[in-house]
Amino acid sequence: MLTTDEPNVEFTLALGADTFVDLVNGKWRRSEDVLKLVEYRIVVFRRLIEEDNDFDDALSSAKEIEQHDEVQECIAKLQLQLDSTTKPAITVTQIPTTTKSNAGLSVSSSAARNTMDETVLREILSADVLDYIRERKMYAFSDD
Repeated sequence: MLTTDEPNVEFTLALGADTFVDLVNGKWRRSEDVLKLVEYRIVVFRRLIEEDNDFDDALSSAKEIEQHDEVQECIAKLQLQLDSTTKPAITVTQIPTTTKSNAGLSVSSSAARNTMDETVLREILSADVLDYIRERKMYAFSDD
C-alpha cells in the first residue's frame, strides 16, 4: 500500500465536486476508509461553468451555487462526524470548465459514467478507456 511504502508522506486526495459529494455520502465502496487513509486531506475541484447567453448564465449560476452548497454541506457533515481532535483539511478550488473536441462537450467523469452514448463517449474519452469501460461493463454499461 502506498502509505506503507511512503510512511513519511502526507497524501492528499484530489477529486471533483460531484465525486467528493458521492464519497462523503457513502456512495464509494469503503468511503470511510478512503477518507481515513488520507487523514481527511482533500482538494475539491468545483467547475466554473461558462455559457454564452443570459439564460444560460442564470442557469450556470444556479448550478454553481447548488454545487457550492452541496460541497459545503458535505464538509460540515464530515466535521460533525469527526471527534474534536480530528479536523478535515479540505481545500475547495474553482476551475474553468474543460472542453474537448469540436463538439465543445464538457469533460466530466459524471457525464462519462452516466451515458451509454458512444458518440459522446468517443469525444471525451480515449478509445482505450472506452474499450476498458465497455469490456468490463462499468458505469452505464453495467448489467445492474
